[in-house]
Amino acid sequence: KMAAIGPYTEKLFSLIVKNNRQYWAQPIKGILSLAKKYPEKVIEASCKRAYFYKVKSYQIVKNICGSGAYLLPVEEVGHEYAKVKA
Repeated sequence: KMAAIGPYTEKLFSLIVKNNRQYWAQPIKGILSLAKKYPEKVIEASCKRAYFYKVKSYQIVKNICGSGAYLLPVEEVGHEYAKVKA
């Protein structure tokens, strides 16, 4: 089902399973449930952002969808984070 949404959604699935072999089902179910509220392209773009930053949390993917952060270039957020962290 994740692959049907898009390649980054599938990559995020693999990342979640790889890093949490026992408890991967809940975040995956949560991400799939986002299709009730958001179009697949929004979920895919949000998963792309999450994958880039190695985020494995359903809640963060949901927040990316809801806030519109999926519209921002991935690098832009990385630079802002680097400035704040420095």
